[in-house]
Amino acid sequence: MKRAVACRVLASVVGLALAGCSTAANRPATPSGQTPASSPVTASQSASSSTSATSQGAAQGGGVATLAMFNQIKPGMTYAAVTKITGSPGKKIGDVTMDGVHVTMYGWYGTDVTHVLVVQFKNGAVSMTSQQGLK
Repeated sequence: MKRAVACRVLASVVGLALAGCSTAANRPATPSGQTPASSPVTASQSASSSTSATSQGAAQGGGVATLAMFNQIKPGMTYAAVTKITGSPGKKIGDVTMDGVHVTMYGWYGTDVTHVLVVQFKNGAVSMTSQQGLK
C-alpha cells in the first residue's frame, strides 16, 4: 500500500513539475486523505516556462519528444532501450527507494515545456508512461 501511494504521489508531483499545470494525461489520482505535502516522497522540479524546448532538447543531447516515441515505449523496457528511442538521456526528475523497490522517473520535453513524455522505471524496468500534449 505504501509503495502504491508513493508511486502515485511521485507521479503527480513529477507531472506538475514538468508540465507546469494542474492536470496531466494518464496521471493516477492521489488517494483520498493523502496529499503530496503529507508524503515523504520528494521530486526535483525542473520545468521553467521561460525555457524553450529547443534548448531543452539540446541540453538533453537530442531532439524533442514525440507521440511516436511515446507509443514505442513499452512496460519492461530498460532505460537504455528508452534512450535509444528518444535519442537522449532525458532529465531525471524523481528517485525514491521504499521497501526495497527503487522507482526513478525521467522526462523528455516535446515542442515546448508543457508537452512532455514521462517514464517511470521500477527496479530498472519501465512500469508507467505518461505524456501530455505530444504530437
